[in-house]
Amino acid sequence: MKADIPNTSTRGAQAEEQVVLYLERRHPDFRLIGRNVRFKCGEIDIVYENILPSGARELVFVEVKSSHESMKMAVWNFTPQKRMKMNRAVQVYLSQYSGRATEMRMELAVCAGVETQLIPIY
Repeated sequence: MKADIPNTSTRGAQAEEQVVLYLERRHPDFRLIGRNVRFKCGEIDIVYENILPSGARELVFVEVKSSHESMKMAVWNFTPQKRMKMNRAVQVYLSQYSGRATEMRMELAVCAGVETQLIPIY
């Protein structure tokens, strides 16, 4: 009997929820600003604001990739084309941003099963 494997969109939504919960635990000053922020040029899976130890605010843009096979496969799913789309979407987001954050970074969140790992992109 074949095990039920959720389809890609269901798996992606589950992975995004897993990452949001992970971020809430990891960053006590985490404030979710947006999910699935879409522009013509691309999409940002998660945008959150974090308060740094210095008191400065930082915007964090997160791309979520998952694989039912392995963490390595999840990382490989972040193609150069997807990175370019994310970069363009972040540029558009920042051009429209009017908040108080003065810092920014981009992260890749990879999920395999219940395991989650953040990898700095920029």
